[in-house]
Amino acid sequence: MDMNIVSKLKTMYEFADCLNLSKLETLGKNIQNINMELDQLIAKNKVSKITNLEGEKIEELYEKFKGSENAIDEIPNLVDRLESLRNLHEESAGLALNLGCIKNSQNHMEINLTNNLEILKQVKY
Repeated sequence: MDMNIVSKLKTMYEFADCLNLSKLETLGKNIQNINMELDQLIAKNKVSKITNLEGEKIEELYEKFKGSENAIDEIPNLVDRLESLRNLHEESAGLALNLGCIKNSQNHMEINLTNNLEILKQVKY
């Protein structure tokens, strides 16, 4: 069970590392550049002989990237939230490990008490 928590924390760290602000800003700039290129293609579409299917595909791509451009504004908030949750998960993992140690100690104490009770019974008789 403890390894499962550690594995999940490792996955969260890897995910959070991908979401650093410089990488996200670069991604945002790339999306903006793609949007500009799509705008240029749409403008050419009106002038050149692009088929309807090609025009529809360009429009579809343009709309997808426009939608993701709006989501980029929310990414810094998401990163802040993930960083605040990281501390909570680290603390909970530590508590889970401590609880495991306490349970282990309790099991040893129960075994010792049972052994001591058996010794007392033998001494009585």
